[in-house]
Amino acid sequence: MNYAPVVDSFAALAVSGFLLDLAIGDPRWFPHPVVMMGKAISWGEKLLWSGEPRRDFLAGMALTLAVVGPSAAIAWAAVLLVSLLPSAVAFMAVTFLASTAIATRGLLVAAARIEEPLRAGDIVQARQQLSHIVGRETHNLNQDKVLRAGLESLAESTCDGIVAPLFYLFLGGIPLAMTYKAASTLDSMIGYRTERYFYFGKFAARLDDVFAEAQSPSRRQSCVARSRQSFKSQCRLSRGRIGGRLRH
Repeated sequence: MNYAPVVDSFAALAVSGFLLDLAIGDPRWFPHPVVMMGKAISWGEKLLWSGEPRRDFLAGMALTLAVVGPSAAIAWAAVLLVSLLPSAVAFMAVTFLASTAIATRGLLVAAARIEEPLRAGDIVQARQQLSHIVGRETHNLNQDKVLRAGLESLAESTCDGIVAPLFYLFLGGIPLAMTYKAASTLDSMIGYRTERYFYFGKFAARLDDVFAEAQSPSRRQSCVARSRQSFKSQCRLSRGRIGGRLRH
């Protein structure tokens, strides 16, 4: 079979990458691109942050470009090298690369790690697992608040971890998807309106806004609406399951 047309199809790439991520997730032996981006951002922040507004804005912009540019270039070079392989091997390689931009399996695993201790009545373990995916204190949350915070966080992550990467895979293949992931990772790490990051992360936050708006307001609003509706439905379902388990 000639896989060349499939390899060159962004639509086939997005679908195959989504299915592979759903099946195997992120193998521990492979250096995940987003993890590498995160390490680069952390290193750059330690090196460049000063506490002086003007300098921090310029430093944050430089860091953003230094992460986004190489991410796109490395992804483009990887696809170019893979295209030199036999078509069947190239198809498997680009599918794997595409799957690293999607987080479907990871979100499902994160949800299960919170739900399982809740169903077993282990609220301490559930709080600990929740702390890995939310940016707030969890030690004083009760069962209902742990469940709500977990499902709400996962519902919101659906747009950034699944819908948006698939959109950019469809639109421009792996290089554009990795460019988006770099911008999204920067925003999640330094794009805050806090005293430390207000100037340092301003450029990164604006760049992430551009990617969000590029999906079109209607598409973004639809994604958020579906996520909220999914959250409400899953919350009701999970409460029933957990409540039934505890009563027995």
